[in-house]
Amino acid sequence: MLDILLSDELSHPTPSPETEKNQPIKRRQFLQRAGVTGLTLAGLALLPKEVFAGPAYAEPGEAGLWRDRVTGLVYGIFDDCRAQRISSIISNARVAYRPDSVYFHDYYSAPLVFVGTTISPEEVICGNGFELNRFPFYDIQCPCRGANDLNAFEIRRITNEKEVNRFGCVMAPHGARRPVELNDHSDAYQTISRYGLSPNRVKPVAKRFYTGNGRGRIGYQVVDTAQTGPKGEPVMDVLLNWRDV
Repeated sequence: MLDILLSDELSHPTPSPETEKNQPIKRRQFLQRAGVTGLTLAGLALLPKEVFAGPAYAEPGEAGLWRDRVTGLVYGIFDDCRAQRISSIISNARVAYRPDSVYFHDYYSAPLVFVGTTISPEEVICGNGFELNRFPFYDIQCPCRGANDLNAFEIRRITNEKEVNRFGCVMAPHGARRPVELNDHSDAYQTISRYGLSPNRVKPVAKRFYTGNGRGRIGYQVVDTAQTGPKGEPVMDVLLNWRDV
């Protein structure tokens, strides 16, 4: 049985991609993220523009989780010496909330980004490429293409020991995340069942192609519709298709 990695950690916001781009960020949430609290409207109007122009830095707990997740990817695809060097850079990088998404692919990107720190493209395991530019990027080529950023659920799945053993490599995304279409449902629900999950409870919300060592898989990002995290965050996972594509 393949590992189930459902989690609410570093999860995406709950609105659908269609409604999110049509709704302005809640004022209280924006002020909390920007570090501005306890102000009247009159006082708010007097704040310098820089308060709103700069990045909204992530809370320490969230930032630490994201650094740890990306470091896990680094140790999965680099040799130990280079992994130590790069993980040291990541451990000192500042982490902020990403801007509102515009496209479907962006909606399922990681909700956090690294600011003020970049890592130039480097060749890693299986001849793949890695770089850090706001998001971690991982691709079958180096430099990485612009749509090959990874979120936390994707990282957990492709670096999972059973998946690495199954494919002989840490699988890399090949292209953008896309909506799940009607003709995907049969395959998606078979994949969900192969992981020992219930298709009545776990639903696919996005798909993406992954490849490595000459083998390809559709990966489905799924949500557990029967539970949420303590703050209402969706509980999610990425499942790699049960057959070659």
